[in-house]
Amino acid sequence: MTKTSSKFLAACVVLAMFGSAQAADNLSKGARADGSSKGEGSSYGAVIDGDAATAWTPAGDAGESVCVKWDSSKTVGAVVIKEIGDNVTAWRVEDRNGSKVKALAEGTTLGSAATAEFEPLSSKKICVVVVSAKGKPAIAELETYASKP
Repeated sequence: MTKTSSKFLAACVVLAMFGSAQAADNLSKGARADGSSKGEGSSYGAVIDGDAATAWTPAGDAGESVCVKWDSSKTVGAVVIKEIGDNVTAWRVEDRNGSKVKALAEGTTLGSAATAEFEPLSSKKICVVVVSAKGKPAIAELETYASKP
């Protein structure tokens, strides 16, 4: 077996054992979460718990946000937003480093999942703002990556 083929075989074994590299690269794992408000029985931590059956629901329908934050800066270039249901009609991803707020991406519906890609940047806090919704939003996961997953 050549050196190249043994490296390929080792990579295949790792992927077979642990799934895709995407799961290991989710920067939201081990992070903390906060936001603008929580609906009754809701938790900010639901967006980083890895469980698509739990969700953050805000007190209101629009203008609410949920964030992933770290103690030290991370390089972030993509966000995957997973929604239970299909109530979000407009959303925005923001970098909130200190008092500075920078819009990174925006879109309309989320559906079961939407991916926002942007120029990678160093950040301690990435937020998703529900700009508008046709009912109570339920954000199940907010995954963050250094680049497109």
